[in-house]
Amino acid sequence: MPTMPASWATAQRATGLLLYSCLFLLLPTRTSAAPLTEANAKWNVNLEERHAPESYRGEWRNHTYFPSPGDWRSLSIYQLITDRFADGEPRNNDLYQGGFDVRDMTYRHGGDFLGLTQKLPYIKGMGCQGIWISPIFQNGFNSYHQYSQTDFTLLDQRLGTLDELRQLADSAHRLGMYVIVDVVMNHMGNEFFFEGHQGESAPFRIHEEGSRREYHLRPRRSNSDLHWTPAGRQPYIDFWYNNTWDADASYPGTLYGQHGEPVEDQGQGTYSSSDFHHNGDLQDYYDPFQIHFGKLYGTMDDLRLEHARVQQKYIAMSKALISSCDIDGFRVDTPMQVPLNFYKAWAPAVREHAKSLGKASFGLFGEFYVTPERYATMTGRGRDRNMYGTDRFIDGPATMKGGIVYSYYWYMFTAFVYSQPQYADGFALAYAEERSMIDVYDPANAQNEYAMWNFCNNHDNWRLQSMTSTRHLHVCLVVITFWPGIPLHYAGDEQNFDSPGSALDGWAREELGASLAWQAVPTHQSGNVASRDNFDMTSGNYLFIARLNALRRAHFESFGSEECDKLMTPSPPIQDVLAFIRGCSEEQRVAVLANFHGTETREALLWSPWQEHTELQDIIATSGQLRIVVGAGGRLQTSLPPLAAVALVPGLRRSIPPSVVAVSPSHAAVLSGPAGTVQIVLSFDQPMHSSAADGVSLDGFAGMFSCMTANCTKVAATMLFETFCDGVHVVEALE
Repeated sequence: MPTMPASWATAQRATGLLLYSCLFLLLPTRTSAAPLTEANAKWNVNLEERHAPESYRGEWRNHTYFPSPGDWRSLSIYQLITDRFADGEPRNNDLYQGGFDVRDMTYRHGGDFLGLTQKLPYIKGMGCQGIWISPIFQNGFNSYHQYSQTDFTLLDQRLGTLDELRQLADSAHRLGMYVIVDVVMNHMGNEFFFEGHQGESAPFRIHEEGSRREYHLRPRRSNSDLHWTPAGRQPYIDFWYNNTWDADASYPGTLYGQHGEPVEDQGQGTYSSSDFHHNGDLQDYYDPFQIHFGKLYGTMDDLRLEHARVQQKYIAMSKALISSCDIDGFRVDTPMQVPLNFYKAWAPAVREHAKSLGKASFGLFGEFYVTPERYATMTGRGRDRNMYGTDRFIDGPATMKGGIVYSYYWYMFTAFVYSQPQYADGFALAYAEERSMIDVYDPANAQNEYAMWNFCNNHDNWRLQSMTSTRHLHVCLVVITFWPGIPLHYAGDEQNFDSPGSALDGWAREELGASLAWQAVPTHQSGNVASRDNFDMTSGNYLFIARLNALRRAHFESFGSEECDKLMTPSPPIQDVLAFIRGCSEEQRVAVLANFHGTETREALLWSPWQEHTELQDIIATSGQLRIVVGAGGRLQTSLPPLAAVALVPGLRRSIPPSVVAVSPSHAAVLSGPAGTVQIVLSFDQPMHSSAADGVSLDGFAGMFSCMTANCTKVAATMLFETFCDGVHVVEALE
């Protein structure tokens, strides 16, 4: 049965410690992808048996594909690194290439598709309707993050099989959720070095200058360890290098710099018959040629994506993934390092293929860790710096629908981490500037839809709360919930993870399950919350995020109009306060006020669209709600304590689904002691019908709970202690 939002409560019980001595003997295998074979069929999304990558294809026989959301803006998205979420099948942990060690935060920890599938109700209960999972294809040793792929059709065996990925997609769709897969196309693993620079950085080169020409590529492995391919022995089975120099070749298409400036290649000479760039390492991120053709970090082989031959291979592989696994969208890694002509070919091909399967609005979202001028070139039809504020666009079809934007994050970060609350005024300025630059027209819905992703944390940064406080995080969560765009929640924020350090170094990539690695990183006197099982659906942050998502749905509903992206902000801005009014109709408007100052109260004054004497009330607080009466001319005035954030609406509060707000014994409690009785109590946040008790079960068995109060805000069951066997026990509250 489906669960109501935020209504699951999971409690783990153990009456003792039971050790199991099971021995699994698994031999690591090295399976090549590409053409479908009997050996790789369990993990291959490609069904083509010929070794012709441009003809790869997928299929899910007798399957009905899940349709796209009516409006992507209506979703909240939950981001996770699959290896760092839940381990559902321990037998695959070291199945391929090694790198599994739960004691080390920089190694693999065993999360997989099965574990994620089992925990989908946990994510759904938080009110997140979309999940963004880390890359899924084959990587080498360790690479728990999955961004150093060696193949684009063979699933990493440590994450699970094709059937298990399909089970994940099917289970998500039955819960009304959408699956977004992180895809990498700019680069692959680190199988080559540049001739003459093994073990050291290779200065960037383009074309030929005197005796200095672009480099020959040299495989790191011996010839006997390479794959047999139609292009001879190769490090990668589907993408092939070639050291044949073409003196007349140049780089096709227009490149764009960090400031949105167009650049054309005027030179000649390159290894055009190679699927990889031979230019050396990326060292200057403001050089348009380096950022598109250079080797990222000096460790990731850069694909020649501006070439039609390479484009057709990757397009075929992308289609195969959608067809074989019913994926709903892609999050695109490092798009700023990919020539735009690739996206002008890939994006429409992917969208048309998905549409043929019944997905009318397949999601394409980029990682926009770059200037707005740069991501403006690859949002919608794209604009360069000469097109802002006009109806002119870069030639060709639309590319990304939106992406993860950092502009608002950096304003929040500066205000909170550096105690510069005046940066609250940057939000309105950035939004106005951005809207004049980017194209947000969605041809599928024939309207403008601002679909950028806003976040407080992600897998590439320090966690905000590790540098500030939970109160700071809550202000940020309120802002991203109601600000235009799509709120993005990073796994662990709902449990208030606060390990200090960069996520790129592994520090802020904690898993939700019990972890040995994080026991060695105490963040409080009691240790690190990330060291225990954290699938706690009654934690404070979990309930706060669930409430915000429920309020967003209640007041903006399914979005569906351009009105949703219109923003009213005070001019001049209020000192240290972010204030805005937004809604999808006049009846749905919400006024959000957030004081960014950490120690001082601020007076907020703005002019609203509501009539005089209209009473507004805060919908975020669950008790002692702020109430304001609108003054003459729509005057709205109130005092905001430090780090206060309110969302004000007129009239009666809209109803939101009930939540389980407490469980006793608490999540992950261990029961021990003399024989007797154990009382299990669930508390709801609002009065319930008496039938609610019938929907509560223990280990799958219902009928044991009854209401403790007249309004059934608490239900309980009394059990004999001896009825609990050793192990994990689960309490569920179903619709």
